[in-house]
Amino acid sequence: MSDGRIFDRENIGQGRKVTGRSLFISTSFGFFIWGIVADLGPSSLSWPFLSEISIHLKVFLLICAPIGTLIGNVLIGALADSVGRKRTFLITMLSYAIGIIIVSMSTGYWLFVTGLFIAGFGVGGEEAPSLSLIAEDTPVSERSRNLTLAPNFNNAGSAFTAALLMISPFIGIYEDRIFLLISAFTVILYLVYARLRMPESFRWLNLKGRSAEARTISNDLGIDGLETRIREPNRRFSFAVLAAMGISQYLTFGLMAFIIEPFEFGNTAYLPISLVALVGATIAGFVAVPLISKGRKNYTLFAYGGGFVSMVVILFSAAYLGNMFIFMPLLFLNMFFSEFAWASRTNLEPELFATQNRSTMIGLVRIFPMVAYIFSIFLTSGFGLEYSLVYNSALWALGLAAAVLWFIRGTETRNISADFIVDLPPGSNEPE
Repeated sequence: MSDGRIFDRENIGQGRKVTGRSLFISTSFGFFIWGIVADLGPSSLSWPFLSEISIHLKVFLLICAPIGTLIGNVLIGALADSVGRKRTFLITMLSYAIGIIIVSMSTGYWLFVTGLFIAGFGVGGEEAPSLSLIAEDTPVSERSRNLTLAPNFNNAGSAFTAALLMISPFIGIYEDRIFLLISAFTVILYLVYARLRMPESFRWLNLKGRSAEARTISNDLGIDGLETRIREPNRRFSFAVLAAMGISQYLTFGLMAFIIEPFEFGNTAYLPISLVALVGATIAGFVAVPLISKGRKNYTLFAYGGGFVSMVVILFSAAYLGNMFIFMPLLFLNMFFSEFAWASRTNLEPELFATQNRSTMIGLVRIFPMVAYIFSIFLTSGFGLEYSLVYNSALWALGLAAAVLWFIRGTETRNISADFIVDLPPGSNEPE
């Protein structure tokens, strides 16, 4: 009898490892694909059939993927609250697979931007379900780590694309794009395998009345103890603060890492600048893990405060930024704080909304930064360098103000259950 019990415990422990690993890998690799798509538009401006296009076509190319990402966030985010987090990945994986094929094979402008839009829709659609799934299927003690590290693969994916396209002149554009296609599909095929083994959100299953299935998954994941539950924080206040933080972080990162160089420095310098920014952000994601695990409020204030100060330093150094030995280290530092702010968002967005509308609310919050980003690409295309830096400084000031407000009035979500105490409509199921 004792041997049987030991054998059962070993199997359960192994099951927890496999299930948790599949969840982390599937979401991380999904963000990696998003990073590839995010950098494809800006990096492709050095390709021969795109390098001589007009400023208007250049701006349109730069906004195609963000528009697709915006639509995917909203539509798939809402769908994930209705049909489940896992099922939506069938739509998203198919979308970005088709989009990447079109981008890799196209030789004309309009087919290329169509591929960018489709791929953007797919990767955008994964954001809200992925963050919801991580928050709901991860033990409280590990949640901040996974909500920080998995989205950080976005930076790694963009850095991979920037590095790959930087060597295009040496290996040839055609060979470069084929390698990009093979690399992306290798990741996608592994994603399919991991997602077949990945669990559905047991908290979402509980709400749908599938408590036996939910209990099995929660046991497999090792989430079988008591959790500290509180009432859902004020939704309007959370939404407003998160929208302001999102506008600040999303725009300052995108404009500094992807947009400012093609408009202000020229395409030939673009890829090294992008690569430095993305490597800095990727490293910062790992540094952020122990910091944010100590508490969200102090960390968020530090992230946006550091971002604002580093941006002001860049602004006052504007006259010297033509020297890459000055600009690159300052950009690297600023991207560190931008990633810290990104980690704050990827933790707080799923932690501040209830399970029954978590994915929908994440998608809705992101409307504001994404629309503002698209508008800002148009706006800053006519700015000079100094005005662009002033604009970025003002955006960081907005984020800092939101962080201060959150520090004063916000809810600390460290060690708090992802299941809030809420007033459910008749017929709904209270999480067990």
